Amino acid sequence: MKETAPVQPVPQLKVEQARQRLLTARKALLQRFVGREEAIDGLFWGAVAREPVLFVGVPGSAKSAMVTAFCELLGLSTSVDEAATALFLYQLTEFTVPEELFGYPDLRAFETSGEMIRQDKHMVQNADVIFLDEVLNGSSALLNSLLALLNERSYYDRGRRKRARYRLMLGATQHPPRRPELAALYDRFTIRARTYWVNDRDQGEMVVRAFEHSRTMPPVASLSDVDTLATVVDTRCDAMTRDGRFSSDDGLMRYLRLVRHMRQLGSTLSDRRVVKLLRVLVARAVLEQRREFDEEGLWVLRFALNDPAHEGSRELLERAVFSDAELS
Repeated sequence: MKETAPVQPVPQLKVEQARQRLLTARKALLQRFVGREEAIDGLFWGAVAREPVLFVGVPGSAKSAMVTAFCELLGLSTSVDEAATALFLYQLTEFTVPEELFGYPDLRAFETSGEMIRQDKHMVQNADVIFLDEVLNGSSALLNSLLALLNERSYYDRGRRKRARYRLMLGATQHPPRRPELAALYDRFTIRARTYWVNDRDQGEMVVRAFEHSRTMPPVASLSDVDTLATVVDTRCDAMTRDGRFSSDDGLMRYLRLVRHMRQLGSTLSDRRVVKLLRVLVARAVLEQRREFDEEGLWVLRFALNDPAHEGSRELLERAVFSDAELS
């Protein structure tokens, strides 16, 4: 079997410059959105890990505003123009059909040429960042399209498989899926970040900052910076696999013990997400220049316990991560 070529390393100066710009963007987002630390961490770590992010929480918790500001900080246009659609933002309902996301057939072109062409300008497959609000409300007609989009970064157009260009897939939901057929879609979101209303202590500052939401945030980073750090994540994961560190690292062993502990607590943490959360853990280490398996890194596992029903389990996980107690 032919070996896969290792990912080529990125010059250290380029990595450091990209890292600093993205940290500046994260700081700006944290200053504008009070009490959203976990969601913002999930947003940046998901971008660098190239993993989908799902915001779980109540309406009116600034999810759309936060995503829009994130795009502005990366220099992405958040308004429709003639060049491209940087951000595709859409709310799904049970009546949403695939054509609303991927584009309707151009009937005029069909009448002229007899060829069925999709009007895909400004549609989901051509966006850099996708945000689907109430993503679990989508109809069964959308399910296969969304699964392919999340899992393979592709979509089907008249039976032909095509590549979607997005860098970051985001979704939002008020609650976990209530229909069993949505479990697979839910599992595709590696990061599930809580977005609840701010606590009483921070409400005054939240009100003051809320009036800034209408102001466009000046760009301080770019998608190229995200791509640079994502390549570093690929390189580091590739190296850790090749030299055996993923199979022998004591930190990884503790990570896997925590996974077993979470499953004993009732978490439905799939094998897919066990692997993909490791990428998030590496992405966090790359962005913040930290060790992969330190305590703050292992606390990344909280993103697997962000259903409201898991609140008690989340507290038990926190004690397990930040204590020296041995887990069974």
